[in-house]
Amino acid sequence: MGGRPGLLRQTDATLLRACRQGDQRAWNAIVRRYGRLVQGVALQLGLSRHEAEDVTQSTFTTLVESMSSIREGDRLSSWLVTVARRETFRVRHHPERQAPSDRVDLTDETVEHDLTDAIWLHDAIQNLSEPSRTLLMRLFFDPQRPSYAELAEDLGKAVGSIGPLRANSLRELRRELERGGAR
Repeated sequence: MGGRPGLLRQTDATLLRACRQGDQRAWNAIVRRYGRLVQGVALQLGLSRHEAEDVTQSTFTTLVESMSSIREGDRLSSWLVTVARRETFRVRHHPERQAPSDRVDLTDETVEHDLTDAIWLHDAIQNLSEPSRTLLMRLFFDPQRPSYAELAEDLGKAVGSIGPLRANSLRELRRELERGGAR
C-alpha cells in the first residue's frame, strides 16, 4: 500500500481529523476499514448485494456530510452501523423496490443476533493494542483480503512473522472478548 506508512494503524479519531483537513488517504483508510462492515449490515438485514452496495455508498456519503459534527471518533463503527441500518430500512420500504431473490428471513432471530455479534467483534478488535488491531481488521474486515506478504509490508514486519502475530492477536482478542469487550 502506497502513501503514509501505518495509515491503517491510525485510530478512527485521528483518521477523521485528517479527513476534515482533506486527506484523501485517510478517507480511503476509513472506507477500507469499514466498507465491508457497512455492506454486511445491509446484507444481514435482507437487501440484495446491489442494494447493499447502494446503502454502503449512501452511508459513506452521510459520513462526508456529517463529518464536522462527529465528536466521538472512537465510536465511528457504531455511528456507521446506525446510519447503515437506517439506510437499509429506507431502501427496504421504498415503494419501487423489487424483492431480492437472496432475501434473508427477517423473522429469523439469528439475523439480529449475527449483526450484534459482528458489531461486538468489530468493537472488541478496536480495543486491541497495535499491531493486533490492524492485523485483525485487515484479515477480517478488509474487502481486498490481503495476503500475508501485503500485511507484512503494511505492518513493517517479515512475512514469516505474520502467522505467529495472527495467533497472538487472536489470543489477545479472546481475552478482550472474555472481559466483555465493547459490549
